[in-house]
Amino acid sequence: MAIKTLFHKLPIKLKLAIVIFAAVSTGVGTVGGIVVYRDVTSIRKNSEQEIKNILQVASQDFLKILVINDPEIAADAVTHLIAFPQILQTILYDRDGQIVFTYYPINEKIEEPEQLQQNNFLLRNNFFHVRQPIIHELKEYGSIYFKVSAQLLRQKMQGYFDLLSIALPFLLLMSLLVAAVFQRIFTRPILELVKVIKSATEKSDYSRRVLTNDKKEIGQLFIGLNNMFAKIEDTTHSLNQQKERLHVTLESLGEGVIATDKNGIIEYMNPMAQELTGWDEESAVGLPLDAVYKVFNESTEKQILYKVRCCLRGDPDLNGDQLILVAKNSKKIAIKNSFAPILDTH
Repeated sequence: MAIKTLFHKLPIKLKLAIVIFAAVSTGVGTVGGIVVYRDVTSIRKNSEQEIKNILQVASQDFLKILVINDPEIAADAVTHLIAFPQILQTILYDRDGQIVFTYYPINEKIEEPEQLQQNNFLLRNNFFHVRQPIIHELKEYGSIYFKVSAQLLRQKMQGYFDLLSIALPFLLLMSLLVAAVFQRIFTRPILELVKVIKSATEKSDYSRRVLTNDKKEIGQLFIGLNNMFAKIEDTTHSLNQQKERLHVTLESLGEGVIATDKNGIIEYMNPMAQELTGWDEESAVGLPLDAVYKVFNESTEKQILYKVRCCLRGDPDLNGDQLILVAKNSKKIAIKNSFAPILDTH
């Protein structure tokens, strides 16, 4: 669980490199294991077939020994067995299981494995142990046991181990190189995509594009993102132009314009409004409307407090004339005003 959590915390480049390295290493190991297994299996089958050929050649001598029990025949059998140096031990049994002939080309005698049954091949301790019946005209006369060297198989296996000890570091290095190359190929466009999206979200920069020549799924994703950014950029440019035109219009109006948020806090004043109120925009922005726009009824001389919520619901009593505006310098100006809510489409 801890390894899984740690893996999820790794950057995508390292994740992909690990996955590719593991896949390549597994593939190389699997192919190598299959090759070794097939070769070793082939050598063992060849060894077993060779032993069967020896049995076929020597079976007449062993049959004669069991039937006639002539020393000259036994000597001929020894001569034939000497021609096969891989045979290390031979024991001939009669039907009662009694030993009637033995052959040892070396001094040390090794006992026959007790678990070895008739018609069986056993590979143990670098030796093939074989026991086969002696049959003639469907009659069994006894059995023969061979102990045969598996030196060829052992040498082959040692050769594989030596080759593996040399090739393993090289294969691991090649796997790392392959992982690095494929990781770079796979992650480069993804990382470029991350940079473009990060620039858009953090800096509102929609001018960057993801470069790709891929026409498949990933390429279509990048092309779609580029098209979306292009539309956002065009829309933003259009909105900025409209905003600029509106700003120029408001700035050039001969009437004072004050804009507030929904809580009545001033957000904008055009030059005429600044001139009438005596407040510059920088000082007025962020203040409540009634603190800057002080209007009194000409007849009652009472200050009129404008509630934004009344404006939002379109209260007609907010609009009127015969009003006195008291500027910041206490100058009184006769005005008429009108209020209108700024609503979006939602």
